[in-house]
Amino acid sequence: MRWQRGSLGTVDGVTLATRDSGGDGPAVVLLSGLGAPQSVWDRVARLLTGRYRVITFDYRGHGRSGTAEDYGFERFLDDVRVVVKSCGVRAPLLCGWSLGADLAVWHAALYPTSCSGVLVLDGAVPADLGSPGEAPAEGRDGLVARAADALARLLRVGVRLDRGALAGLVNEVQQRRTAIADAYPRLRCPVHVAVATSPSGGYDDAGLARWRDGVHKLQAAHPDVPLTWLDSDHAVPLRVPERVVELIDSVAAAAGRDHGG
Repeated sequence: MRWQRGSLGTVDGVTLATRDSGGDGPAVVLLSGLGAPQSVWDRVARLLTGRYRVITFDYRGHGRSGTAEDYGFERFLDDVRVVVKSCGVRAPLLCGWSLGADLAVWHAALYPTSCSGVLVLDGAVPADLGSPGEAPAEGRDGLVARAADALARLLRVGVRLDRGALAGLVNEVQQRRTAIADAYPRLRCPVHVAVATSPSGGYDDAGLARWRDGVHKLQAAHPDVPLTWLDSDHAVPLRVPERVVELIDSVAAAAGRDHGG
């Protein structure tokens, strides 16, 4: 497939590298995981091209995008807003994986009319993956540092955040996840949650148990939100791209029904 490559400036002056497949189909913005470049979506994008307009970008400090002074979660949210607004369409569908899932949910909660649907892939679950007294010896900070290292190693590509910035961002994500169930009711579009059956990310068995418990808590709090278990590890866009496309189609169809399509 041929991409239209471009760049966008953020509110704090960082240059984001973007790709746009073009076309007249519904727009879908694909949001990557921490440590992953936009090319992680290539297998999914190839399957979507021709039916959707596909938009991807590298996060600040990732891939071809510029570095930044601030790698806080709010800045990443600002970057998503810039990309969504740049689409030139009223409400694209958001598909977020891992960190991207959290960004998609919080963006849709903050700007309910800005997207037509949200697909959550192995993220945005109200799971506390460690706190002092629960995680052996190292506590929360050690857990998030190990998770950050594991995420950065996932694809061994151009992530330029140092270990401290990675750990700080992961810590922010985990803090937000303890309250993310409260964000879901604020969404005004179809949402579908898909979770890997074999997640990874540097967590021990206890951490993984807390993650699955978080999935069940989300399902109990919001039984109206569809939940799918994927036969995959955490690298969902790479392992099961066909299933991701099926789920995007499902969310897009639900969005069409909501708008009388």
